[in-house]
Amino acid sequence: MIIGNRTLTTRYILPFLFDSNKLFNDKYKFVNAYISDINRPHLDSHIFVLFEYNTNTYSSVNNYMKENKYLYDSKLVSINNKLYQEYIFVIPNEYKNVIQTIRDGFYNDISYEYKEKIIFFWKNMCLSYLKGLLETKHDITEYKSLEERGEIVGEEDPPANEVNFWTRNIFAY
Repeated sequence: MIIGNRTLTTRYILPFLFDSNKLFNDKYKFVNAYISDINRPHLDSHIFVLFEYNTNTYSSVNNYMKENKYLYDSKLVSINNKLYQEYIFVIPNEYKNVIQTIRDGFYNDISYEYKEKIIFFWKNMCLSYLKGLLETKHDITEYKSLEERGEIVGEEDPPANEVNFWTRNIFAY
């Protein structure tokens, strides 16, 4: 997992799941969004959004996330001995094609309408890295794999109390 850098999923795919970027900042302990999780490869049509667990911001973040009609699941996870709140969203059917285009690295093939959606979501038309990537043709062979870009959530730490972990997960299904 890359902490401190924004993934391509954060920059270009979050605008298709949310109407506002109000929680995706340091104030709410937003970490990043990811397109895949190596622990759950079967969730291949989902987006994983990670927040550092913080009791001061948890209820605001959780309430906002629960209002989203694409929410699939949420859970508390431990990564490198640190707690995170993970929210898992289903990719909306109406955006599957554009999100696949983004995943494949064909940014120039995104329609102008969707490019505007991304730029306006971040409320800054002067984001040169964003505008440059969306407006310029790029050689797709220069793009790194999802793992190399840090677009996949790393393996979670084993729970401190395995008995509670297994009991909780068995009854969750």
